[in-house]
Amino acid sequence: MTGPVIEFLDFKDENADEWMRFVETCDDAWLGHSPFYINAFNNEFSFSIRLNGALRGVCVLGSSPRRWGAYLEGVGMALAPEAHTQQVYEALKKKLKDLAVRAKCQAVEITLHPMAPANINRAFADTVLKRCGFSDGARWRRVWEIHGGFFSSIDLDQDLDAIVRGFSKGNKASVNRCKKLGFSVQIETGETAQRTAWDDFVAIHNHTYLRSGGQPYSQQRLELLFRLVQAGYLTLFTFRRDGICVASLVLSTFKRGAVYFAGGALDEARQQGIMAWAHAQAAHWLQQNGYKQYGIGFTIPALAETKDGAIGTAKKGFGGNKWPMLCGELVLRPVDFFLRQFLPGLIKFAIECCRTLTQSILKAPPRQVDAP
Repeated sequence: MTGPVIEFLDFKDENADEWMRFVETCDDAWLGHSPFYINAFNNEFSFSIRLNGALRGVCVLGSSPRRWGAYLEGVGMALAPEAHTQQVYEALKKKLKDLAVRAKCQAVEITLHPMAPANINRAFADTVLKRCGFSDGARWRRVWEIHGGFFSSIDLDQDLDAIVRGFSKGNKASVNRCKKLGFSVQIETGETAQRTAWDDFVAIHNHTYLRSGGQPYSQQRLELLFRLVQAGYLTLFTFRRDGICVASLVLSTFKRGAVYFAGGALDEARQQGIMAWAHAQAAHWLQQNGYKQYGIGFTIPALAETKDGAIGTAKKGFGGNKWPMLCGELVLRPVDFFLRQFLPGLIKFAIECCRTLTQSILKAPPRQVDAP
């Protein structure tokens, strides 16, 4: 008995409305699989999976430069139940490798979205990544080791006091302090979202990245994100004192779940601990509007001493559940991959060793020879 005819179509050749309808009904999918996000984040290598002509899966990927070569990366596959077969997994693995070759990438790195209903607290061994031959964990732009992590999510079925009690000691103190400082909250989502509030977020976003030395979102991407606010897929919180916006949060909101997407604060408010209070206020609004989970973000313990790792470590201070991080890597040609990754570093190390040795020899005092 033969299986279904499996076809893969590039995102640009698909009907965006049909794609979105699939994302809304598929338990493997979340907002990152939507056409809005694909366009906002230039995931140009995304494609669909069709069985006998019917749309039964999507895969979202973009090309990302790395130290010694590019990767394909993204939220990856979301499949309908009937597409979870060994025949589809094998076809997907071949498609991903062929796509990586076409994109001139050395490997594929996928992080399945933990807020998709089918992925909540799911073990890596039960995922499509495992069945397609991916490693458990990723290199996170560091070449030597593969690391895993976890995703923190607050259960919104408990009352707000219980949520705050789960915060770290420092965050609880910040919440209590900010209650007395006269901050107010303004919330924007849907067609009535105000452009002025979004402009306040953009100003704080740019200020935050300027302070940290990072690269803020482009004007084009920010405009696309505001359209997501107007479409109701992002919710903007601005926090004000005396009418002036001093902090902001943007949350992805979809399928009764929410995830912290972006945020920041002016220096004085940040030092007063407003971000802890802001997350508590966001949790309260989400409860009132029927959401069940508030995802704070990823933590990778092995990278705690790095800049990116420190951001993840800070997210542990909001308590919540710790779900497995469903991330994996698929290398095209292991020998070629490791040569490309490691050989330049080894050559550089050898050159530095030779240079140091040569300098030591040149600086050494001349050897004294005793007279006969």
